[in-house]
Amino acid sequence: MIDKITIIIFMLYCFLNYGPPPILIYYYNLFQHIDLKNIFLNMDIILSNGFYGEHWLNESDSDSDTYENEKKLDVKQEIKYEDKFLNDIRSLNKDWIFTSDEESKLIELTENFFNGSKDNMILRLEEINKEICELEKEINDHEDYVENYNSDENYDITIKEKNEYIREDIQKLRKEYEQINNDLNSEESLNELKNNALNNAKNYIINCRLDKIKNSYVIEKTPIGNVLMIYDKERGSFKYYADSTIPYRYLEPVGRKYVKFFNCRPIFVDMEEELRLFEEKWEKEQLKKEEEKEKEKEKEITKNNEPKKNVFAKFKSYNKEAGGKISMAPPPKNSIPNNKQVTENKENEKILLKERANRYTYEGKFANFNFLQKIERKVFNKKLGISFADFKKMREQKK
Repeated sequence: MIDKITIIIFMLYCFLNYGPPPILIYYYNLFQHIDLKNIFLNMDIILSNGFYGEHWLNESDSDSDTYENEKKLDVKQEIKYEDKFLNDIRSLNKDWIFTSDEESKLIELTENFFNGSKDNMILRLEEINKEICELEKEINDHEDYVENYNSDENYDITIKEKNEYIREDIQKLRKEYEQINNDLNSEESLNELKNNALNNAKNYIINCRLDKIKNSYVIEKTPIGNVLMIYDKERGSFKYYADSTIPYRYLEPVGRKYVKFFNCRPIFVDMEEELRLFEEKWEKEQLKKEEEKEKEKEKEITKNNEPKKNVFAKFKSYNKEAGGKISMAPPPKNSIPNNKQVTENKENEKILLKERANRYTYEGKFANFNFLQKIERKVFNKKLGISFADFKKMREQKK
């Protein structure tokens, strides 16, 4: 038989050389999380749930875990579908931003448009000179005919009247000539021409960019159903295809998605910003009206020469009874109200109107949309694109 002392010595030797056994480490880690007060207070629950129940843990640890979970849930709140992609488009620039190639093209196009408008004005001056010469020649021919040939007096009168009308036309043409000539020589008109040329060049580049995305589309899953959307440049509206009726508030996020994906923010109108701008405009108009009213009141006060109004009120005919007595009863319900009072109330009311808004046109169901775009035969077969005159020339060259 092994003595107990030898076993204890062996265990101490193992503990000092090899460390504590794994089972002691397990129970040590387990008893660290045990709250003895909580055990004695909730003994009934421990006996029913078992010795390794959740109530062994400290209440402070469980409270901290629940607080962290609630915090995560608050952070991950679901955004309304109506507000989807709203922050994305507001981070984008409202104006068109051109690339370096487009900037160089813009400079070239502005020069071409400016020179073209000047050339057109010069050509118009030449045309006016020709027209004036032709009209003066016509007047001279009429006068020569009257002097050299004997004709009726009535015929002479008609020729004179006709010459007067021609002279009026010549005066109009000369005024137009002076106006165009002054515009060509003045700096203000030339600067205006440059600005117009710049705007035309910008519009040309924007139209080219919109032509590139005319066949681009997005598909979005709304709460009511799927929507396919495409932009129509000619109409200035978003076309959409859906198998169910989609309200306007759900079409707005789809439009935002289109704008975000294809980088064309200026074609989209943010309704909240439009309403805010209108409110600012409305407030300015109201301030102006109040200032005008105050000025009018001051003018009325300064007018001392006007006769004083009668203090006694004159009742209308419909306020008098048959005997001529004044009726103090309220007017009937169907009586017509005073138009001035109605107009004043309408003017004071704040009616919000959107100056611009996004347009959406329904084109049909998904089956109506053609995913494969048709290519014209003239694109890949150049013979179909030539005119009949070019075809005849080709035939003659072959002969």
